[in-house]
Amino acid sequence: MRFSFPRVALLLWMLIGLARITTGDEHAAPSTMPSDESAAIVADFGDDDGTIISSAFSPDGKLVVTASVNRNVVVWDWQQKKAILTLQGKGDLAFIMPDNRTLAVSNMGVLSTWDLITGKKLRQLADVGEADCVALTGRDGELLCGGRFGELGLWNVQTGKITRAFLSPPHGVRCIAVSAGGKFAVSSSIDGIVRVWNLQNRRPDRQTGRRRRVV
Repeated sequence: MRFSFPRVALLLWMLIGLARITTGDEHAAPSTMPSDESAAIVADFGDDDGTIISSAFSPDGKLVVTASVNRNVVVWDWQQKKAILTLQGKGDLAFIMPDNRTLAVSNMGVLSTWDLITGKKLRQLADVGEADCVALTGRDGELLCGGRFGELGLWNVQTGKITRAFLSPPHGVRCIAVSAGGKFAVSSSIDGIVRVWNLQNRRPDRQTGRRRRVV
């Protein structure tokens, strides 16, 4: 079998390329992965008593709150890598309210608020049901809560009472998020439908998913 010069040159080029892939080449194009400088860890700390399952910054960015599988809620001064408040066995989800003083904690779906400075319990939110998901709306003292068995609604953490209830999805709510500015919320559930809510109304603005229907 005879090979022409172009075919031999092409074969050599392919072999050289394969060698670069398998063994590396110092002249190869630089990686587009971020360098250590652009993705540097500035602090590391943690709870030695259990795996951390949730974490969140305070609105002013000065503190971090974590919750672990053993339900320990810890508030950290992340720059000092020091715990400033520990609530043992009190919750599996926690975050700091916009006032940077109130700590909201969910313990197996039961929501309560705590004073971040004194560590004292302030109140338990009424009529929440099992709150599997909670989100800040961006307004002081207000939470959006939902669950598999409870309704979707807004709660005032100062009074501990519901201020607005929305049309409950037939299969409950598994996760929620609030848009920047707090005007809209998105929820999803096991029925495969994603619902976008206008927090000023009682019905979803729009929904999409496996079954596109109007509630």
